[in-house]
Amino acid sequence: MSHRLEGEVRVAKPNDKVMALVERELVANPKISVPELMEKAKKVDPAVARMNARQFNARYPLQIKRRRGRKAGGAGVRGRRRAARIAVPGRPRRPGRVVAPRGRSEAADRDGIRRVFLRFAKDLARAEGKPEIVDLIGGVDGRVDEILRLAGGR
Repeated sequence: MSHRLEGEVRVAKPNDKVMALVERELVANPKISVPELMEKAKKVDPAVARMNARQFNARYPLQIKRRRGRKAGGAGVRGRRRAARIAVPGRPRRPGRVVAPRGRSEAADRDGIRRVFLRFAKDLARAEGKPEIVDLIGGVDGRVDEILRLAGGR
């Protein structure tokens, strides 16, 4: 009798021999492709043949690269993302971010932008055929300009 929960997925442990092979290959040739690594790994463990390239990459090369990055003092994926979010003085926090000028009411901008979207939705609902819909979508730049004006971007 199995005590496995419904929907539970069992993940096989990585084969140590395959892991060692992949690590050796990555040290010898860091630019080696995943399909090449898979071909070599299939000779060590036939179970690798049942994996697709994405699964193999996640189980072996990616884990080795992460481990090597940590040993080398790298920040890791989360650390790099966090470092990228650190604000730089004089630069907007996120590229492309539109910031309303000071002294302007955010609620008024929000309501104006909301009205632009609702007007667009109503126009789409009233469109009677594909040509009208295409014309509306083609004229979206005017609405984007209006939203940017409301947000203080132009």
